[in-house]
Amino acid sequence: LARELCFKKLSVASSEMEFMEAEDPVVCGIGGCKAVLKSVEMYEVHYASLHINVCSVCHRVMPTCRLLSLHVQEAHDSFFA
Repeated sequence: LARELCFKKLSVASSEMEFMEAEDPVVCGIGGCKAVLKSVEMYEVHYASLHINVCSVCHRVMPTCRLLSLHVQEAHDSFFA
């Protein structure tokens, strides 16, 4: 489970890339987020801070893949309980 989450990359589908190249505000549609951002750069910061390293069980966002892995083990793995 943790490995699966760690390999999540900051990759965006080609159709999303085409959308992001527009000059209009960028709307995040990941998981129903609907944040409206003024530029592609702001979208990238938003994506990196809120949509990477997210716990699939409790939806907490961790700053690094390693911390996410530790969180999953300590909080959700029955072996550590």
